[in-house]
Amino acid sequence: MTAAASPQNGRWRSLNGDVRLERIRSGDIVLVSKGGRRFHATVRHIRERVVELEPLERGISYRHASAREVLDVWHHHHAEAAREIAKGQLSLAGRLDPTP
Repeated sequence: MTAAASPQNGRWRSLNGDVRLERIRSGDIVLVSKGGRRFHATVRHIRERVVELEPLERGISYRHASAREVLDVWHHHHAEAAREIAKGQLSLAGRLDPTP
């Protein structure tokens, strides 16, 4: 851990309160404060230190935010991080009758 970052509630933040963009990925949900409004949005991608987003609330026209404007982040569990099937789990393949 460097002096510029510290863990807080499972999220990495810089010491001045900004969320670190390195920890944000496409599909994550963020809380943004921009233009005097706070809203939740889904991250589409990050380009040149700017978060491109899709607001979840109606009536929000903002489509991008800087790291300073991102207040919080909730990480989405991505499909490539799927868990392995336990050895003792049974398969239902071929055991279900599709039509009576």
